[in-house]
Amino acid sequence: MEPAFTATELLSGSKYPTQGGLCLIIGGLRKHLERQLDPSVNTQWRVADAMKEKLDTYWPILCDTPSVLAALFDPRTKLSSFELDEQETSIATLEECYKLYMPTGETRIEEKPKSTFTLFKSLMRDNTTGQPRVSNEIESYLALNDENEDMEPLAWWQIHEDRYPTLARAARDYLGIQATSVPCEQTFSVAKNTISLVRNRIDGENARASLCLKSWYLDPDL
Repeated sequence: MEPAFTATELLSGSKYPTQGGLCLIIGGLRKHLERQLDPSVNTQWRVADAMKEKLDTYWPILCDTPSVLAALFDPRTKLSSFELDEQETSIATLEECYKLYMPTGETRIEEKPKSTFTLFKSLMRDNTTGQPRVSNEIESYLALNDENEDMEPLAWWQIHEDRYPTLARAARDYLGIQATSVPCEQTFSVAKNTISLVRNRIDGENARASLCLKSWYLDPDL
């Protein structure tokens, strides 16, 4: 049950983007449960089978556009969130999203070399290696190695916004989606403790000030 517990903790976070890791985490749980279906390995294989069946039921819904795009926009995972036979469809979904966010009249964006040597290295690759030239944002972004898992996705896009302006705009929208309703429920739970049965006449401004003060006290970085 440890992977399920870890998944719950990760997807219930409120101080970091969670939607980007949803496909990877649920996909990993499905693989883990699949390995537990052998009676010789796990005496509780029927429980694992029931859990996997439930995840399999929701997997097609999970692989809808918002979750797919959020996974691709997470620089720590990108295509590694999907099986090989799902990656082509995922890229097609990203391309459609790119068209929606692309400013009117924009065409394929040529990647600017970072240095003089980079320019000539790219020219040599085009002429000698036969590799396709990375000439737009999507190809360039997907060609990058996955970032360290400690990297904050939104901070990464802020740093690389000049290099991928169109993708950065879309990434902020999709990574801002929460994977679960837990953060919202926690907020209402805190409010319930402030506006209780014995303090039910507190006005809105005082309630707001109390909630903000408590948040700042518990987390000075806010």
